[in-house]
Amino acid sequence: MVTSSRTFTSPVTGIVYNLDWTLKLADGTEFCASSVREDQELYGEGGLFPTYEGFATVSGVYNDGQKVKGYGLVEINSPGPAS
Repeated sequence: MVTSSRTFTSPVTGIVYNLDWTLKLADGTEFCASSVREDQELYGEGGLFPTYEGFATVSGVYNDGQKVKGYGLVEINSPGPAS
């Protein structure tokens, strides 16, 4: 998986989330997912258990050349608090 330089920094938790991802599969299939909105972080009281969860657009090309596009849901569980 390859990420882009487009990020969102949470004003509550300080965690930096990537907003675009490219998935390259071994068979040559490639998908690009892009968050439709920056601020999609969920967290408990005081910023506990932060998770970035929200809608994304998806486009790509199967290994046979067939182009696809659609929508998806992205969920990223934070590895821990920002340093």
